[in-house]
Amino acid sequence: MNRREFISGGLTMAAATAVGATNPLKAPKTPIDKLIWGVRCQLGVGDQCGARTPLDPKYHLTGELRAFNEADFWKWIDLVKATDANTIVMAVMEGMKYPRRPDIAPDNAIEAGRLHDILKRVREEHGLATIPELNFSTPHGAWFGVYSRMVSSPTYYKAVEDVLADVYDVFGHPKYIQYGMDEESNEGLNASYNVVRLKDVYWHDNRHVVETIERLGAQAWCYSDKIWWGAKEFCDNMPKSVLQSNWYYSSACTVDEIRALAAKAKDKHLGDLFCGYLRAFEQLEAGGFEQIPTGSYWLDRLDKAAGYDCKYVAERNFPNVVRHAVRTVDPKRLKGFLLALWAQTNGPAWWKERLTPVPLARQAYGDAET
Repeated sequence: MNRREFISGGLTMAAATAVGATNPLKAPKTPIDKLIWGVRCQLGVGDQCGARTPLDPKYHLTGELRAFNEADFWKWIDLVKATDANTIVMAVMEGMKYPRRPDIAPDNAIEAGRLHDILKRVREEHGLATIPELNFSTPHGAWFGVYSRMVSSPTYYKAVEDVLADVYDVFGHPKYIQYGMDEESNEGLNASYNVVRLKDVYWHDNRHVVETIERLGAQAWCYSDKIWWGAKEFCDNMPKSVLQSNWYYSSACTVDEIRALAAKAKDKHLGDLFCGYLRAFEQLEAGGFEQIPTGSYWLDRLDKAAGYDCKYVAERNFPNVVRHAVRTVDPKRLKGFLLALWAQTNGPAWWKERLTPVPLARQAYGDAET
């Protein structure tokens, strides 16, 4: 399953609502280096594979994971440091051998003890905070192996608790644990094996993950697109303690810009959808949630339909997300920003290019007015 092709249609909120009004509080911005400037990387890739088959006889993904390359990893860390980012969010998934659940990871996954020592060096020698991500959304759950076929069962809940405890230890008791939960809806069910939790079941399982993370001593952090499909349901059920990342991947970051891009793409419905995605930042603010707005170099549907490429989006999306967040989110609740890179840290030639949005976004934050 193509991760960013998952959502198609069905947004019921009024997309024409004005978005991006100046912050009425006129509160001073948080100093730039007090914010999280995060870069998401991947140790495993199972969250991108959806729930597609085949899995091998041990319910491992087949032919997906590239073995961890430490030399490439340190080159990547140097590139991240050069952008003035201060945090890496590592999607662990099936990329690590879990001490409490050795049946999840394939043979070429990294040992937990080795990863613990590497991450300790990242923090102590390079000054980067290290945050684990485990995506418990069912469309991104193939990394969870056999447990991805046991959702909402006692066996599943215990496995969730075990892998969260493992990453909490391996990452040196981090301040946050990112737990995904994105793109789980009844739209776009095109994988070979589909499981979707809705309404009370979804929220029950979400609370279980949040409570597990909080018992460990970390703050839970998730992706926020569930709000796209119903702001009231989201705000009534999502614990206010959960840090929110609404991900928004278009170069257009105002209603007028979205309408113009949709006109160029000749797709008004797509413009309506993206107005709703953008409006989520305001809805989260109205709900009193702390936020880490998230951008990417990803070529999402609107810009692609309008004829633009990844480079065009990379130069515009993340800085524009930052400007929009400064206008719409109370500085007390704006905790930072995240650049989502959907690839492993195994030294692709384009890493440096894909990281260029970070300094552009930092400059946009410095120039932006509340």
